Amino acid sequence: MGLGSTSIERLRQEINDALSDVGEEFGGAFLVGSIRYTENSAKIQLSFSLRDSSGVLLTREREDFIRVGWQYGMEPEWLDEEALIGGRLMKIVGLKTSRHKYPISCVDRAGRSFKCDSASVQNAMRSRSRLGESGETLGNDDPLAQVRARLEKEDGDGRDGSTGGTSDDSQRYAGHHGTEVPAGAA
Repeated sequence: MGLGSTSIERLRQEINDALSDVGEEFGGAFLVGSIRYTENSAKIQLSFSLRDSSGVLLTREREDFIRVGWQYGMEPEWLDEEALIGGRLMKIVGLKTSRHKYPISCVDRAGRSFKCDSASVQNAMRSRSRLGESGETLGNDDPLAQVRARLEKEDGDGRDGSTGGTSDDSQRYAGHHGTEVPAGAA
């Protein structure tokens, strides 16, 4: 039979399902990372993270964003905030220090994960604050407001194929290991 991409994705789902109850028992979740495989064997990266009182997974990337994000020009309060980065509305979910060129981890509303450079995130967050993101309503000329309005419309009629945002974004980020594309890269 041999291992292929279809069987690997099925294996990933089976592992996630089998470990979900154990993870909940310990107050967190197991996350299946990268799977490297040949025709006859596979090497699977598995991690475990606790949840905080609000149910958010306390991953290493989240911890690093708060702990050393300042070295990359990040502000701790930017974690879990949305910004228009590379033409997409994305949520900042962490920082991976081993990625020097694209250290910031983001996720879009469909749950797709992206690597972003720190300058793009800084520019997006600073222009966001200049536009009044501190709770005021933005005008129709604001690109961030336009993207949010379009996404909310798509969420409402189901055209984007998303689940409507009912699952935890950090869990969706951790479970999605497709091809990561740097935001702003051509």
